[in-house]
Amino acid sequence: PTFGWPSVAEYYRASSWALSVPWVAVPLLCVLAADDPIAPAHAIPRAALAANPLCALVVTRTGGHLGWVTARGHEEVKDGTRRHVSLQRQQLYPMLSSQG
Repeated sequence: PTFGWPSVAEYYRASSWALSVPWVAVPLLCVLAADDPIAPAHAIPRAALAANPLCALVVTRTGGHLGWVTARGHEEVKDGTRRHVSLQRQQLYPMLSSQG
C-alpha cells in the first residue's frame, strides 16, 4: 500500500471528481479536451454530469491538458473552443438566471 491506499485503482476511484458532481449546487461549466493525457476522455463522469441539471459539459476535440488556454500558434484550437463554449451559453443562461 502506498500512502494508505490498497492500490492505484482504489486511489483513483476514491479521488474521482465524479463523487463531487451530485453535490454541485451552483451552475458549473466543465470544459475538457478529448485528447487530454492527464484527464482522459474515458474518465469524464458523463452520467453524473448529465444527472445534475446545474452541470454543463463541453468536450473539445483537441487541446491537451490546458492546451486550449496556452497553445501558441494554434488559433484554430482556441477558436474551436470559443464556438463550443458559445453554444453552451444557451444552456447556461437559464441556469444562471434561475439562481437569482
